[in-house]
Amino acid sequence: MKPFAAFDLSLAGFEQEKKTIASHMNSDDNGRIDSLTIGQFAMGAPFAHIDIHQGLSEKETAPDFFLDMSRHAAQLGLNVTRISQPGVHQTRLGAFEIADIRLIQPAGNGLGESDRACFAARHADSKRNLEIAGIICQPSAERPIARSNLACALDRLDYRPTGEDADFRNFFEKAEAPLSSLCANTISHDDITASIPRRKSRAGAK
Repeated sequence: MKPFAAFDLSLAGFEQEKKTIASHMNSDDNGRIDSLTIGQFAMGAPFAHIDIHQGLSEKETAPDFFLDMSRHAAQLGLNVTRISQPGVHQTRLGAFEIADIRLIQPAGNGLGESDRACFAARHADSKRNLEIAGIICQPSAERPIARSNLACALDRLDYRPTGEDADFRNFFEKAEAPLSSLCANTISHDDITASIPRRKSRAGAK
């Protein structure tokens, strides 16, 4: 039996991108990681990678945000050059920390170096030894994702585990109804991120 019956994340601008799902036990016997990858980091294409880590050890349930997200980036072959302080956004699964992150993929395999503005997102649940963490990169410089819109997408994260841990299954099955009604046309000051510089010469520019 597969460890999950469904795993998907719907993001505007990512509809045509290839989705890849994988599952593996952590190399140090520290639980299982289910991963969803959408698109690719290179060449400025839409890109998202989400890990759902079940069975974390107690000391690894809520490590330092910067160090934790730098580790996630490194596992994808990416280097962090800048990361902002995270803001907290509520979802039906609980609070997600979301921060601006600047990432570089070194040149290789016939591709040049890629330097991109992205988001780092994390939900840490020490009660269930669970972490949901991801890197999400803007599909377009002209139409960037807002933090509030990303939070709404995470609120609608479709993940249905099928393992033997009943409490883990129930957490996703019985989570509060999606907060979608609160997400329509939501804009906050957090949506203007450090990765999008202000244009002093055009006061009205967005």
